Amino acid sequence: MRAHKLSQVDVVLNHRAATNISPNSSWWTDFEDPDWGEWAIVKDDWKCHPEEHLKVCPDNCTCGAADTGENACYAADLDHTNPAIQADVIAWLRWLRTDVGFDAFRFDNTKGYAGEFTRLYIDATDPLYTVSEFYDSNRHLISGWLESSGR
Repeated sequence: MRAHKLSQVDVVLNHRAATNISPNSSWWTDFEDPDWGEWAIVKDDWKCHPEEHLKVCPDNCTCGAADTGENACYAADLDHTNPAIQADVIAWLRWLRTDVGFDAFRFDNTKGYAGEFTRLYIDATDPLYTVSEFYDSNRHLISGWLESSGR
């Protein structure tokens, strides 16, 4: 009998660093592969110190919906309510599962977006198991996220 070793990959879905600076936001919000613009980030994302008073997406941008989780100020938070973002994330996770061969996912910083989106991504890709990072000492926040993720 041949033993099967399980492989797990760390996936960061809450935030993303872009490859180009946008002329609208003057920040890293112009993405490549997939080709996303400012519409892909949440409209209420804030930068870190010393620019914490500055929004990632100023009023002249075409950003997406409000953030569904906690802000990650070091990179643009993705708008998981957007169907195009959901489709691209699912396609990437499927590629990791089928083409690359990973068995499982470790979802990084799931506190940054609603648990329902983790549920969507797990249901669409059928990993053998998942681990979700939701670092908080408040058990009510943790149990609420678990309930919304269906796990």
